[in-house]
Amino acid sequence: MLALWIHLLIVHLSVIAAVGAAGTCLWAWRRSTSEAWSTLCIVVGILAVVTAGAHESGPPTRAHLESLGAIAEGAVNAHAKAALVFYLIALGLGALGLQTLLSGALRDGVASWRKILFAGGLLLLVASGLLTAHRGGSIRRPELRGVAGPLMARGSVFADLNHNRHRDAGEAGVARVAVSNGRSVVTTDEEGRWQIPIRPRDTLFISQPSAYRCPPGPDGRPAFYYQYFPQGSPSGLDYPGIDPTGPLPDRIDFPLWEGAASDSFDVVCLADTQSKTELEFDYLRDDVLEEWKTIPTRSAIICGDLLYDELDLGPRLQQLMGSLDRPWWPIAGNHELNLASPEDSTSLETYQRLFGPPNYSWNSGRVHFVALDDVVYEGIDPDTGRARYRGAFTGPQIRWLEADLAVVPGDWLVVLCVHIPLRTEVDAHDPTLNVLDATAILEILHARKHRLILAGHLHQNEQLYLGVDRRLDPQAGVHQITLPAACGGWWSGHLDSRGIPQATQRDGSPNGSVLLSFEGPRYRSRFLPASEPNSPPLHWTEVEGPGPEERRAIVNYHAGGPRSRIAVDWGDGVLRELQRQPGVDPRVRSIYAQQRDSIPEWIEALPTTHLWTGILPSSARKEQVVPEFEITDEYGAVRRVRVPSSR
Repeated sequence: MLALWIHLLIVHLSVIAAVGAAGTCLWAWRRSTSEAWSTLCIVVGILAVVTAGAHESGPPTRAHLESLGAIAEGAVNAHAKAALVFYLIALGLGALGLQTLLSGALRDGVASWRKILFAGGLLLLVASGLLTAHRGGSIRRPELRGVAGPLMARGSVFADLNHNRHRDAGEAGVARVAVSNGRSVVTTDEEGRWQIPIRPRDTLFISQPSAYRCPPGPDGRPAFYYQYFPQGSPSGLDYPGIDPTGPLPDRIDFPLWEGAASDSFDVVCLADTQSKTELEFDYLRDDVLEEWKTIPTRSAIICGDLLYDELDLGPRLQQLMGSLDRPWWPIAGNHELNLASPEDSTSLETYQRLFGPPNYSWNSGRVHFVALDDVVYEGIDPDTGRARYRGAFTGPQIRWLEADLAVVPGDWLVVLCVHIPLRTEVDAHDPTLNVLDATAILEILHARKHRLILAGHLHQNEQLYLGVDRRLDPQAGVHQITLPAACGGWWSGHLDSRGIPQATQRDGSPNGSVLLSFEGPRYRSRFLPASEPNSPPLHWTEVEGPGPEERRAIVNYHAGGPRSRIAVDWGDGVLRELQRQPGVDPRVRSIYAQQRDSIPEWIEALPTTHLWTGILPSSARKEQVVPEFEITDEYGAVRRVRVPSSR
């Protein structure tokens, strides 16, 4: 802090010196061309430091410090490099100008106060530049005494052959593994060694390479990170954050175990497990997770709202997920916020204690997965007492993502995992349901050959294709799959034969999960309804038609999207194409009306994009046939199923 105030004083004195030098310049211009040139050099030099120094090292905002620190961390930051050039020009011109001016001043008898002014101005210039370099990190030369470099974390990534999580003799380092501090990314050398700047409250992590897997923790989550919180989280939070970690260790070594070599694998994905009581966790176990045990997948992903504000229930979810005996990767949601946090920057520190960093990445096969926290906490609404938040990405997240993808092969698939969708057709302009400013992220994804977005939050299925600026582009847009909620309609509704709520989602589809199947950088998705993963992928309802004697069928294809097609044979051998017509499923309205005694009033049927409609022929109305549906999914695969009416 003392260095800051000294520097600010120097900046202001430099302004005074620059004004005095400008007046002297006018005087010297009439005396000698060389003196005018030298005076101009002094003026330019001082103004260069004043301009760059005042901007880069004025009030010490986080943005300024991060900008100046970018050079030391190896990041490409033109702004910080320009500041460095300013300082070098200032020092060079100042030295040249002083030498020439003083030689002319001594010869011609320039008043002593002018000599002092110029000499003092140059000293202020040099001191200003060095103090700015010391504070911001733009100039870090080891030969400059008193100029401190950044705190560096060091260690290695190694093949842990005996699975004891310690590096033993004969265990080789693993090269070209990405290591990050959440801002910049480095890769390990041929010996598996790495080093990277670190600040208090940073989390260091590696991106699991495809040929290996990170060792599992007690709850099955991969152990791939180290949290550096020397003072711990702030006190006074509703739920405890991270305990003090103390001084930075001399070395941080990350072990890796041998992984699956195949580029073909499955991952089960879901969102919004969102259980508020021990009983609801029992529902999650018996309704959703039991089915996972029968499906061989390489890993699992949960896209946010793992909990439901009751953060002390985190260990129960950890225990349930650990029982699946496979790695799982969590993403932060709005219901993991610590609502007593004074600001967004500390609102997820309870989540970090339980589940790890909110931003990270990992690899499997030829797929690069990225977890990004897109929930910005804005405090408690004084009128409602509820949390205020919006969907957004920050500048540091975007810069980290660019650095992260810079070391990923261009022909790999990038899967971005978030909680709040970048866009939803429920309401495309609600900041709590969308990331309204997603242009930078979409530009990054559009630059990739293969890309996919996974989201949650809506408690319904939705598939969209997003162009830059979030416009809908079914042909060339980035595919976004909004995953079903594991808790469906928040574990509400009448109990089924197992004693578990029906939990119908607001779009009329069952609660459940999605199975993603990867072949190299290609993928397919399949909706898995909870407790009945092999049940029909659609239901249909007969309603009144547009004409007085007509009847109409409304078909809800649960996993349908803009590229899906539905045709139906009503028993007469004629295959009729149905028209996609987004709206509200009449069946879910009926369910909510009949079960309102066990469904909260705030849970309402919402419009969905996966409805198709068509007129029933008279023969189908009379004979009550069970129609055969021909379904073409988002990937062009065709299947036929017979489904009776749900009326």
